[in-house]
Amino acid sequence: MGPAKTASGTKAPNYSGIHRQTLLVAAEDDDWNEGPGLHWENRWTQTQAMAKLMHDTPGYTLYLPDTGHSIHNERPVLFAEQIIEFLSGPNFIGGPLRVHPLFDKGKMPAENCRPQLRQFPPIPRELLSDPDSATFLMEQARLGSRFSNGKTAGEYSLRLNDQLRDVAKKGDPKLALGHAAARVYQGGAVNIVWGNAFADLAVTGRAAYGAFRNHQPTDTEIQAEARKLLPPGGAVDEKKLSDAVLAAKTRAYMVAWALRHPDPSEGYRFRPVLGWIAVSGEDDPPARPVNVPSGVPVFGPDAKTQVSAHPQFELAVTMCPATYDDKKKVLHPASSCASGTPHSVAFHVRYTIANPA
Repeated sequence: MGPAKTASGTKAPNYSGIHRQTLLVAAEDDDWNEGPGLHWENRWTQTQAMAKLMHDTPGYTLYLPDTGHSIHNERPVLFAEQIIEFLSGPNFIGGPLRVHPLFDKGKMPAENCRPQLRQFPPIPRELLSDPDSATFLMEQARLGSRFSNGKTAGEYSLRLNDQLRDVAKKGDPKLALGHAAARVYQGGAVNIVWGNAFADLAVTGRAAYGAFRNHQPTDTEIQAEARKLLPPGGAVDEKKLSDAVLAAKTRAYMVAWALRHPDPSEGYRFRPVLGWIAVSGEDDPPARPVNVPSGVPVFGPDAKTQVSAHPQFELAVTMCPATYDDKKKVLHPASSCASGTPHSVAFHVRYTIANPA
């Protein structure tokens, strides 16, 4: 979040149009460097600056000390309590937004995000563009937005190795499975890891999975792609290649099932078996969360142990942008419109029905 933007020309800034009850939340440790050659994401500083300018907005601020960007993970109990207090409290009539001081640390319940970290599967470092990211991004959050080696969050990412990204960009499951089979064929633990990652890319991205649903690549097609990648001149062991294709397809089908599980309980139990699943959000964004917990949890008889998650559904929404009438000096807000309308933007909204009753 950069400086609070005012619209160009004579148009009012976006925040001046917020006239509904608002709980504006910001965390003290949410100013951080995106990395070398990039910029600072000063969400904490800029949110405070914007709050003072929200003259027509009813509501108030919630500023949290000793907390980073992922408030719902770091302070789940406190955050839930404050949301309930806001929703059940009095309605504010008009602005300005009431700016409250930093929340009292002495009133904050003891909680941290360490349990969430254990839910993330270990990341094979050789698959990342920066292998050290596999280590440092799994560390407990530290105040000051720095890791144990003193570097900032922006200097690490889960960006895949370029070899994987080049395949992900194509959104072609046949190509991805060909790479997977070629790696498995060559044998060895490292090649198996790479083979699984390539197989994952056949079904994790929205484009690749859409192509996969329309046409599941045949053994012959995958073998043809794999042959292009094998060392030239050598004799190909057909049985071994056939087994490699089967391994690649099996991995892809298991991943596809686990991410879109028709049986939520079985899918939840099965997901850890697959470990870390390769996905390249920059090149072929996924339709479902891949390596993070997703869905509203379903707990067992003890009310503590998660045994499943409520299923997720998807809704396609098309929005047309806001327009400004220069003659009447009126801003017409963004609105839903038909798919394919010029200048429209399509969204895929995921939702869960946690209680059908």
